[in-house]
Amino acid sequence: VFTEADGRSIIATVKNSDPKLLLTIGDVVCTSSCQNYRTGSVIRTLPGYVIDGNVQAVVTFDLKSTDFQRGDFFKLLSWVEGKDDPYLVEFDGNLRQFTFTKNKTSIVSKPLGYAFLRNILKVGALDQTTTPAIFMERPYEQSNPFLMQMRQQHHSLFTNLAERMGAATKGQIRIFKSRNPGGQYSDASGGVNETEYLIYAN
Repeated sequence: VFTEADGRSIIATVKNSDPKLLLTIGDVVCTSSCQNYRTGSVIRTLPGYVIDGNVQAVVTFDLKSTDFQRGDFFKLLSWVEGKDDPYLVEFDGNLRQFTFTKNKTSIVSKPLGYAFLRNILKVGALDQTTTPAIFMERPYEQSNPFLMQMRQQHHSLFTNLAERMGAATKGQIRIFKSRNPGGQYSDASGGVNETEYLIYAN
């Protein structure tokens, strides 16, 4: 989880694989998506995000004082701005709810509405090798004054994960066949894939 504050907002980015978040990923950001579970044309691919272990969501929220009980936001703001004093962040993707904990004190957000930026993160391997590789599909976003910081948080999360995994991020990446009979969707590959598929990351 990445967090930063500007005095009126807390920008929080999280990587998550909770089933409800993945099944509703096309409706997490208020923008059009063919994977919107209400209106999308390829919603048959959504179960693959849940049952395939190589897929996670990366989402960013703009947390405001109205997302917390009275007084909690400003206490939390002091935690986030206090760079040298650590706190724990947990995110329940089924409820879209954050819990921040410091010195046995917890601050819980209300269930959240729309995120402002989301990606799908996939794990595969460099083609013709067993070298692990990770890839993020194109972002879906809506207007927000902190969109640049949100994009930077996504990039930092991605590069940090790649370093921890020892994973490649460039080249021809092979994404494994989905266990979902309806296949797995990829913007980068051009649509629905019912077998393993290749993505070129540069």
